[in-house]
Amino acid sequence: MGAITLYISGKYSLESLVGGWGCVIDDGSSVREFSGECRKASPNRVTLIGMIQALHALCHVPSGSAVIVETGNKLLAEGLAGKVHQWRAKGWKAKAGIHIPHSELWRKILKLIERFKVTARFVQDPHEDSLLCRAQFLAHTAQLEKRAVRVFVDGSFLPKHKAGGWGVVIDDQGSVHESSGAMFVPDNNVMELIAVIRGLELLKGKDAVLFTDSEFVRLGWLQMDVRRQNNWRHPGGIRVAHHTWWQRLDALLANVGVRIEWIKGHSGIKHNETADRLAGEAARDSVLERTNRISMAS
Repeated sequence: MGAITLYISGKYSLESLVGGWGCVIDDGSSVREFSGECRKASPNRVTLIGMIQALHALCHVPSGSAVIVETGNKLLAEGLAGKVHQWRAKGWKAKAGIHIPHSELWRKILKLIERFKVTARFVQDPHEDSLLCRAQFLAHTAQLEKRAVRVFVDGSFLPKHKAGGWGVVIDDQGSVHESSGAMFVPDNNVMELIAVIRGLELLKGKDAVLFTDSEFVRLGWLQMDVRRQNNWRHPGGIRVAHHTWWQRLDALLANVGVRIEWIKGHSGIKHNETADRLAGEAARDSVLERTNRISMAS
């Protein structure tokens, strides 16, 4: 058996006091995913819990096997690289006799890794197609409130035809609804914005977490309060691009509790990939329909 790679991530919200962990296990022949939620923890604690869960999943792996741990958590990477042995040798105490945080979890980790040859890799910014990026998404979604409706939106744009399409996937505790549509627009950014608006309209007033892979939407969303105060103008007096659509979005948000989350596009997230497909199909179909109408008219 070759080396087994564990991809470990943790996410924690100081607002909701809810954390989530995600792990992906690649043994060379198959890939498995796990995730879970924990409350009143910390970013480091939820990551360590994820590490323990991943190690429990290796109970049938032969002793002496090589295990690589890839993580964006510096504490976990440094601990596995050797510090955990130093902490144990010092009685799980740091300078001035202060106890090492989460020592009870480190004890469990140390016991579970003793039969493996473990190496650690710290990766701060994983590639969007990597399994660590997938583990981060699993941790993030596990951290979200269980009752929150999840909305995945995407826009598509065909520059040659100025044709755009939007796709929406709404996951309401396992009940999935898909929707799409098209219109002719000046650029791709407005189509991403329209996709968000359509997704919120379909929510019909429900609170939700909305996922988008558009930096334009994410940054505009964060600046919306300032833009509203400035009458939808930049400091120099220039109108905000697509300001009428931003105003429409602002009005929709007045009556619902929606949190936006940016995700990397084309990174294997199921509902995001579906929204992307729906948007692309809608844009292409609109071009074909217009072409057919022109042909029939002539």
